[in-house]
Amino acid sequence: MWTQLCSLVLLTRSALALPDGLHPTPPMGWTSWNTFFENNSQVKMISQMDALLDLGLDKFGYNFLTIDDFWQLPERDSVTGRMVEDPEKFPDGIKYLADYFHSNGIKIGMYSSAGRFTCSGFLPGSLGYEKTDVEMLVEYEIDYFKYDNCYPKADGTTNTGTGVNIDLAASSEHYPSLWQDPDEESRYAPMAAELAAVKDVRNITFEMCAWGFGNVETFGAGFGHLWRTSQDITDTWNGMLWNIDVNDENRYRQEGVQGPYNGWNYPDGLFVGKGGMTDTEYRTMFALWCLVKSPLMLGTDLTTLTRESEAYKIITNEKLLAINQDPLGIQGQCVKDCCSHGSTGGLTSPTTCFHFDHSWQVWAGPLSEGAFVVVIVNRFDKEESIVMDWAVDAAIPLGTYQLENLWTGSQLGPVVVGGEVWEAAQWKGILQAHDNWTFKLTPEQ
Repeated sequence: MWTQLCSLVLLTRSALALPDGLHPTPPMGWTSWNTFFENNSQVKMISQMDALLDLGLDKFGYNFLTIDDFWQLPERDSVTGRMVEDPEKFPDGIKYLADYFHSNGIKIGMYSSAGRFTCSGFLPGSLGYEKTDVEMLVEYEIDYFKYDNCYPKADGTTNTGTGVNIDLAASSEHYPSLWQDPDEESRYAPMAAELAAVKDVRNITFEMCAWGFGNVETFGAGFGHLWRTSQDITDTWNGMLWNIDVNDENRYRQEGVQGPYNGWNYPDGLFVGKGGMTDTEYRTMFALWCLVKSPLMLGTDLTTLTRESEAYKIITNEKLLAINQDPLGIQGQCVKDCCSHGSTGGLTSPTTCFHFDHSWQVWAGPLSEGAFVVVIVNRFDKEESIVMDWAVDAAIPLGTYQLENLWTGSQLGPVVVGGEVWEAAQWKGILQAHDNWTFKLTPEQ
């Protein structure tokens, strides 16, 4: 299976390419929403940048800091038509922050929505103001733009009592992708066009926070650099599993959807260190996000971390970061006891998939130079005695490999995939509840 997938990637490289080549590997950084929600401010953004630099996270590749929703006033400027910063939250303005960040070698991101309002429900979105808002981004020297998916109708009304206006007929036709009216592609296209028009002046990373709606996988690569594949994540074990299951749907792993020459599937931000899960669960989250080549956007208060904290050790694991940034860029996938590979995808996996919390899964994917990464996840709420066959359970091609534990860095010697038990053709051990083993298999020369 992996040989065919690698060949498809190589064949499409000459035909499909991001027009700018801005992110040949997944972008990395920090975003304000999962840390501060609506209570962000200039002071808080500066505190996060200072902490990021003090911790040396920029040296590992975390170099974007994004201002999420609630940065603006409820009304646009009556003369210019531009959105206006909330002077109580950002007294010196966004341009001041951009200059300060850039002077420290850090990139800055901003937020809006492809709708009448942002997901706040009352702050202005960018629908119909795409050109005006891109002019603002350029003037402020913004590096990253997150574009949400709320209140899609021009009058701001919806049929759900929330910010979502579901098109029932289209959603039924395209399930498991839900659709809104107006649809996602028609609303994201004008912003993509305006960003493309200024690319030679300022090349802005474009995140389409479409939640997997509107079959974003069919147009994402033509519009931007990364796209959300799933619902908003929660800082819980089940919430994390749900998002990674949805991200593993067949539609996201099709030829030409994701990779260095297309863009990146994004199952939402990382909660490592925030406190809703255990360190063990955060280790599993980070391993899976690295395996699927997700953008790595931190969502915890960086001022609470130290270089000795477990969360810091997780997010700076250089072995796993190398997996995430591997130049081949193929999304790893579930290969044993999977929850989202059928026609119904992963949208209902917490309630309809037996394996959701009754399995030890295997996730695997190819790397450059013929290597493979394997993550074994215990989704049970208890420890499990595991016997895993590298060929049968992990779908690794037959051959002899050097085995490395990516959490400890330990070299575990040769394994003969497809060989005898005494040739380490199986991996055996007891895996604690919600924990993972993560390995790299490098072919012997």
